[in-house]
Order: sequence, then C-alpha cells, then structure tokens
Amino acid sequence: MSIQAIKDICQEKEIKYSTEDEGPRGFHVHIPKGRNFSRLSVNDDAAEKLLEYAPEFYKYKFVEGYEAVWSPEEGILECEIQLPHGRFPLQRLLRQNSDSNENGSFSVPPYQEGVNIEISKGSDVFALFTLLRDQFYRPLRQFDRIREHSTTIKISGLDISRHEQALSLIENVCSSICFQIDCKTELPVMLGFERRLRSERKRSKSLEELELSAIQYAYDSEALSLYWYAQSAFGMPLLKYLALYQVVEFYYPVYSEIDAQKKIRNILKDPSFNAQNDKELAKVLNVVKYNASSGTFGNELSQLKATISECVDIGLLRNWLSESQEREDHFRSKNAKKLSEYVINLKLEDDALLEQVVQRFYNIRCRIVHTKGIEGNLDVLHPQAKELVYIDHDIDLANFIAHRVMISSSQSLSHAMT
Repeated sequence: MSIQAIKDICQEKEIKYSTEDEGPRGFHVHIPKGRNFSRLSVNDDAAEKLLEYAPEFYKYKFVEGYEAVWSPEEGILECEIQLPHGRFPLQRLLRQNSDSNENGSFSVPPYQEGVNIEISKGSDVFALFTLLRDQFYRPLRQFDRIREHSTTIKISGLDISRHEQALSLIENVCSSICFQIDCKTELPVMLGFERRLRSERKRSKSLEELELSAIQYAYDSEALSLYWYAQSAFGMPLLKYLALYQVVEFYYPVYSEIDAQKKIRNILKDPSFNAQNDKELAKVLNVVKYNASSGTFGNELSQLKATISECVDIGLLRNWLSESQEREDHFRSKNAKKLSEYVINLKLEDDALLEQVVQRFYNIRCRIVHTKGIEGNLDVLHPQAKELVYIDHDIDLANFIAHRVMISSSQSLSHAMT
C-alpha cells in the first residue's frame, strides 16, 4: 500500500504522523510550522501522488501565517501571491514582459549574490501541500488545477535553517515584491495568507420554517448599508468587526445627547443645585462636553456606553450570552483574554456586566484601528494576528449589539414613508 510507503519514509526520517479510523483520509503526516504543525491528510491515492510528485516531502515545512513552504535542506522558499479576490494573472505577465523565461517564469533581480528569485506557477510540492492540508478537504483531482493556476514567488540558493528566517524572507522580500508590482501596475498584489477554517458554530436557520411578519418598522439606510458591508466581509474578520462597530457608532449623536440630557436633568432636579454658584454650573459644563466635529457629547467610550445602555436590554443580553455553553465559557476563558483583558462574567450584577461588554467591544475595536484607549500593553490586531482564531464569538457579540441598536433605533413604517 502507498500509505505504508509514506509511513516507512516518516519513520526513517523521523517525521511525526497519526492515524484515524474515520474521515476520507485517515493517515496524517505532521508537517512542522514554526512551533506548531499542519497535517497532510493522506489516503492511498494521495500517497501515490506524494510518492510521484513530491517524494522528498519530508524536507519541507510550512510557514506560520502564510500559504508558503520552505526547505532548509534544499535552500528554497515558496510563497503564494494573489489579488484580493482572485488569482494573480501570471499568464498575462509572461506574455507581456520581456523578463519572462521560456520555462514559464518571470525573473526578479536578486537582493544578494547567489540568490535566485522568480514568479511562476506553484510547484508540485506546494500544490500537494496546499491540497492535502486536512482542515480543507478537497478532491485529489484538483491537484492539477492548483498546480497550474496558483502563482508563487520562489526564492532559491538560500542558507536558512530556522523558521524565523523563512518568515522574515516572506515579510520583507516577498511582500516588497508584491508592493512594487502594485505600485508599477496598480494591481493590488498581496501575499497568500494561511487559509484558516472559520468556525461552523453558527448555521443558518432553515428556510422551510420561515414566516415573515407584516412590515411595521423601517431602518436607517446608512446603518443597513454598513451592516450589509459587514456581512459581505467573508474571510475578513477585522473588517467585519469594524463595520459592525460602525453600525453602532452611527447612532452616537442620538444616544449621547439623550444621555447628556438625563445627566443635566438630574443635576438640575437636585434641590441643592444653585444656579448662582460657579462650581455648581461647572458640574453642568462637565456633562455637556460637546464635540462639534462629530455632533456628539462626551468621549467615544462614554458615547458607546450611552448607546448600548439605551438600546440593549440587559435581560436579552444575558439570555444571548447564556444560550450557548460554549459562548458563555469562551468569554471567561484565557483565549478571550488574548483579545481583550475585559472578560464577560454572567455572575455579575447588571451594571457591572454591561460595563464589561462595553469595555470589551471598545477595547477590541481600538486594537484593530490602533488608536488611543488601548490598555494592558496589548498589541495591535492585524490580519495575521494569532489571536484572530478566537474572534468568532466577539464578532457574534458585535452582531448582536448591532441588531439591538438598529431595532431600537427603527421608526414606524408610516412615519418613515411620509
């Protein structure tokens, strides 16, 4: 059996592997990826492909965070490049450029002597490693398609032995090549980021049981546009989170004013308030800190709190947080702390619970846009941040808050139509 041949190679070369009884590919080769590993899921047919096209697969490793492989023994690094929503037009580059080679590659001037760089279709090893990663099961017949249509930057003649060196080459050399192409052609070429399997916790409800009610309320078109923009950001969790935050932010002027009015009214209703006393008047002025540029009252965090306090029923929030044990556990977990120091504990009283939700929602937003307000020495969240693997629950929370704010801010259909 071909799998046995792969197993023998793994044993000889001291490559880890594992076996499972279930699944379309029950044998897994553990390919190093920095301090972690990714598994190649192999059946007999896949094993034959490995033996035929990549018999020295054991020499290669993945690069953390990117669709890339490297080999210290071969002195090679290969990283996929692409356009944001499609493949890099390699054939057009080869047809139109004089630096193209007859072997179907495009030469790039090396950054140092002895190193060769080219842009070409994916190698056999790259195509197989991409195909056989177990979290994305794809039929073996797609091997030729991946090999022919993926485009990679290949750097050879390297003297590298550590994952950090391979990562540095991608983030400095390969990314600079992409940016130079972008500047000279206006094609937004980018590195191929590692494809991560998004959570399947959230499933659409069956259309068979759908019953629509008579329309009674209308929603602000601007807020709906931002909300739909968030839902269209498939595979871009940071963009989705920010767009959902902007849905809530859209209503800051409304609810910050309501909050300011309540605070001022409470001050004026105090029997001890003396309008002739400057210190008493200063209390009012401290509440009414108007930001003319945004048309809001107070700082951004206080505006967010005012909006959520006015729109989100604390009972509904508790029910939502507790309807899934996985969700409730997550927001108190160590993984949740990797995104924000503000965890969410359902055992707290209403005001304290609301404060945690507001602080967490705001804190993660600040980490994404790297603005003021970041506490706890947290790093900026970027598209390749390792913490993003834990952000699904926070996106769900942002979605819940956006829903409640839009519902609370809706107006009667009859009023909207006049």
